[in-house]
Amino acid sequence: MNNICETISNEMIEFAIELQKIASKKFSASTATKGAEPFEKKLFNEYKLSYPEKLSKKSLKEWITKRLENEFKCIGEKPKWKDESEWCYLEGEPMVFITQYSIPVSDKTRKTGLALGDTFYIFGGKIINRDDTWEQKYKIIIQDIDGYLIENEIIY
Repeated sequence: MNNICETISNEMIEFAIELQKIASKKFSASTATKGAEPFEKKLFNEYKLSYPEKLSKKSLKEWITKRLENEFKCIGEKPKWKDESEWCYLEGEPMVFITQYSIPVSDKTRKTGLALGDTFYIFGGKIINRDDTWEQKYKIIIQDIDGYLIENEIIY
């Protein structure tokens, strides 16, 4: 029993590593961030249902790339992260990237007292309630001028 759990665990870890690499490289997204675990598990379970036997690394990469094609939606361009990507999730699913805005460094903005160079990444999503009504939710990620994560989710 332990060997089966260890095999699944190791396979899940390998899957998660490849998933994060592909999400970051091809989609400017992240699966190693707050709220992403249910999404990661869902994809791993789909993969295991489709391929009970472990795939080659190349086949695994192809499966993940194809599976992620319509997951990380953007209204315009993909986010241009200053450092590590921090895609937002809502109820275990990737949110839609709306836009990003950086506070410009200028004489005018220096007088505002705002943190110059901070970049705001804005995401949106919809929650369907039990009574068939819905709520629109927005989350914001903030990275400073050097790319450090300042705020990992402000929810509206």
